[in-house]
Amino acid sequence: MSTGAIPQILERHLDDLSGLINQRLGLVHQANGNLTLLGRMDERIAAHLDALRINASSCWPMCKALLESPDPGEMCVATLLAIELDRAQYVSHVLALAESLPETQAGALAAFDWLPEPLGTQSYLRLLASDQPFWRLTGLAASAQQRATPIPFLTESMRDNDPGLQARLLQAVGEQGLTGHLPWCTAQLSNPEPDIRFWASWSATLLGSQHGLKPLGEFAIKPGPFQQQALSLLLKAVPLAAAHKLIQSLSQTPENQRAVIKAVAMAGDPFYVPWLMERMGEPEFTRLAGESFSFITGVDLAYQDLERKPPEDFESGPNDDPDDPNVDLDEDDDLPWPDVEKVARWWWQHSKAFAEGTRYFMGKPVTVEHCLAVLKSGFQRQRVGAAQYLCLISPGTPLFPTAAPTWRQHALLQTWPGHS
Repeated sequence: MSTGAIPQILERHLDDLSGLINQRLGLVHQANGNLTLLGRMDERIAAHLDALRINASSCWPMCKALLESPDPGEMCVATLLAIELDRAQYVSHVLALAESLPETQAGALAAFDWLPEPLGTQSYLRLLASDQPFWRLTGLAASAQQRATPIPFLTESMRDNDPGLQARLLQAVGEQGLTGHLPWCTAQLSNPEPDIRFWASWSATLLGSQHGLKPLGEFAIKPGPFQQQALSLLLKAVPLAAAHKLIQSLSQTPENQRAVIKAVAMAGDPFYVPWLMERMGEPEFTRLAGESFSFITGVDLAYQDLERKPPEDFESGPNDDPDDPNVDLDEDDDLPWPDVEKVARWWWQHSKAFAEGTRYFMGKPVTVEHCLAVLKSGFQRQRVGAAQYLCLISPGTPLFPTAAPTWRQHALLQTWPGHS
């Protein structure tokens, strides 16, 4: 249906929507993101989508022009419109472009979360049946992010020789809590392909198998693309004594110092709190140490007025100097600056509530009820941790989708195992 809307208005909707999608793709990983902020953004996204859907045919030429040099948000909007218009040539165009531009693929996948039912299901099932590897991979990722990959497809695709598809299949097994496929995961623990070996060990661990711990530890100890993911899960899964040994091994390598601070948060032992307060006195580590302190104690530094202003000479992320080779964003940009004296005073007043040798997560021992509470009110990184703990407590529990549209997350929280 078309309303004959003014082209300039449609262009504004397209620009605003793609910008919001880009912001949302970042917010789901940011330290200050939470369900409330995501919900507000999702309401704005839905409003723009409504305006574009009733003018979809008119929007496609404008959208196609954006695809000359797309960012993830523009790829998301183009993928969504192509599928809703049900034009095979449009879908082929956006998927071919996404395959050639890996940096936009997160946007293409995000589109499937915003498709109305049953169109979303029909779309990824069609991709799963394709003879093109990238189409199957996209269908797999789209269905897996909704925890809905068909079991027959998983079983049949285990014999597929494409390494990328095999790795994503293994990841999906863990995400969906498919304990019946655990033997396949353990069979891949010695696969020579690093991606396959990592996701096999990640899923095996998430599904409750001890066999995944050793290979996961090999990824956790070495700097690399999988180190943080390996540490995050492994340190929740092993006993505290093993976690202490791993942290000690990490600390022997200077380039692992940030990884050590993050690892301390995942271990959750208040034994490390004094050490974290020392790190808060070092400008390059202060905010990260503050986040780890919060992971253990549950204290919100900003809300409880335990933060300070940034140093006057502090510059966040890349600057305007074209000759400066540093173009990376500041990983700690959204974290508060802890006031070391105030934090020390808070710890002196509350330390007796924490027993060394006990694992804490957000101020309390790990339980299903507490993890569900964190999923409802915590920040995104904390919510990711809560989702993993729920799987480890009860192997076979699907991994809660902390990046899904908030209407879906709220609905899931009402029915998730352990909800009361």
